[in-house]
Amino acid sequence: MDEENMTKSEEQQPLSLQKALQQCELVQNMIDLSISNLEGLRTKCATSNDLTQKEIRTLESKLVKYFSRQLSCKKKVALQERNAELDGFPQLRHWFRIVDVRKEVLEEITPGQLSLEDLLEMTDEQVCETVEKYGANREECARLNASLTCLRNVHMSGGNLSKQDWTIQWPTTETGKENNPVCPPEPTPWIRTHLSQSPRVQTKCVQHYCHASPSPGAP
Repeated sequence: MDEENMTKSEEQQPLSLQKALQQCELVQNMIDLSISNLEGLRTKCATSNDLTQKEIRTLESKLVKYFSRQLSCKKKVALQERNAELDGFPQLRHWFRIVDVRKEVLEEITPGQLSLEDLLEMTDEQVCETVEKYGANREECARLNASLTCLRNVHMSGGNLSKQDWTIQWPTTETGKENNPVCPPEPTPWIRTHLSQSPRVQTKCVQHYCHASPSPGAP
């Protein structure tokens, strides 16, 4: 099945439990691969490159559409026919990886205690109140709400929005820079050389560099 070119009639058809599970698992394979590629691009720390930024945006947009597809498949199965396996889609922990919410936060959430669908039904304030109970910080709350807004819009439209509307509009920080889940650029060659020559200077410079260029969601 071509997930990128599902016809509108197929989108409207009710699904059996077995068929919905098959489609959700197929899309999950695409999600796993896309998230792996996304995290690889983010951790390369070459995100100032325009091509890298474009690839990151493309993967984020695809993931929004994939999660919307899983929500749609699940919705087309009658409530009385659903089982625990189907209720496991879409997976909240994978969405948190897209948003770059720390693992410590997700580990505080008991399986079945909170779902992506629960968050989609909440207001921004309710989302923050909910995830802050598990240790999420202000930046993570802002990114999570931005991502949920995008997914909510795509899902409610039935996936018929333009590709530009699939793009998550990450919030801006107080400094005016975009607060997206991307690590900071690597130190310049001079800094690397300078740090390697003097342990005393290394401590001072590393502390200054880390303070000057914080990474959203990083310890």
